[in-house]
Amino acid sequence: MMDAEVLLYIAKLTKYLETNKNAREHFVSDLDVETFMENVGLIAMKNFVKKNDPTLTMDQFEQIRKSMRIQSGKEIVEEINEISNRDDSYYEPTIFIDKRGLEIIKTNNENT
Repeated sequence: MMDAEVLLYIAKLTKYLETNKNAREHFVSDLDVETFMENVGLIAMKNFVKKNDPTLTMDQFEQIRKSMRIQSGKEIVEEINEISNRDDSYYEPTIFIDKRGLEIIKTNNENT
């Protein structure tokens, strides 16, 4: 459970990022805002315990941004690896014979 001061800090920061386009672009840009704010909350709690002040430093904000970008990059690499490791049969077409006796060729990734 977060302390009230931490919750207030996060609420004010959220409002600030919603109303200030430049700040939002600088701090969050293309990152997931909810995940960003969760990370801010974790560090704000640590700051509050250590210094009795939840305010993050610019270095702490930068660390959150960098770690989220690294994680995002890892997820993209994992997705590429998953696609690269697919069995060749995934890409082979399937041949069906329709009611009239005509061949219909469909790839495995077609929905119809």
